[in-house]
Amino acid sequence: MNFAIIGLGSFGIKRAQAIKNSKTAKLLCIHDISSKNLNKGKEILKVPESSYEQILKDKKIEVVCVCTPNKFHKKIIIDVLNAG
Repeated sequence: MNFAIIGLGSFGIKRAQAIKNSKTAKLLCIHDISSKNLNKGKEILKVPESSYEQILKDKKIEVVCVCTPNKFHKKIIIDVLNAG
């Protein structure tokens, strides 16, 4: 399965590493609104960044892993579901 991660705090990085270590999953891209977190994620994970909008439009992405603070989950999940 093809994954994207939104949110690259400590939990996002840990989940991204688990996806990268999986034999059945592929991490296609990452996103965070914090440039500090995004740069850290790119350095650690060696995965390209994508904008929020690109993630929603990319039909190759099958799973969006939401790793933001809980208060932001609802909007992101609704946006992902509406994008198909």
